[in-house]
Amino acid sequence: MKDRDEFEAAKRLLNSIGDKPSFDISEFIDRISVTEDWAKLVVAHIYLDHIITEVLTTHLNHPEAYFSGHRSFSEKLSLCQAMGYFRDRFGDVLKAINKSRNRFAHELVFHVSDEEKRNLFRTFTTERPISEVTKPDGFGEFLFTVVIFAEISRSAEERQAELSKEREAVSKKILELLIANKDMLGNEV
Repeated sequence: MKDRDEFEAAKRLLNSIGDKPSFDISEFIDRISVTEDWAKLVVAHIYLDHIITEVLTTHLNHPEAYFSGHRSFSEKLSLCQAMGYFRDRFGDVLKAINKSRNRFAHELVFHVSDEEKRNLFRTFTTERPISEVTKPDGFGEFLFTVVIFAEISRSAEERQAELSKEREAVSKKILELLIANKDMLGNEV
């Protein structure tokens, strides 16, 4: 029963992304399902970097000017946060994942310890039992949740931007109609 409920919850989450995810969800699931925890962290980081880049590409007036040089994850995240995206606690989760990934990204020998997993998980939630992240595949589930949550946020922001553009266009059209018909409307305007 629990697996069915979790499946339905995951299905609802994925549906909230809509028909325009910024990456292939099935491919992401395959990639995050690797055996090694360090590889899961690298995969999640790559997808989070992609999502942050998509947010900036959508919301910057001239993204090519910003992306003409190499931008680090933390630089892109800082700009997103300055623009109002990925703020507060979720931004802290993204920073913690980046910091953890950077700690071992260039080391020859590395391991994601249970303590590191617990620290990352606590950055994300204090309400769920800490044992969830250290159970078999708990770390992968945690990282999957973070990436999907980021994608849902990106998708929601994109839809909000589209609605704002539509609202602006409709308002402009109404104003044009009112101006064009001001003589007919008389004092009613």
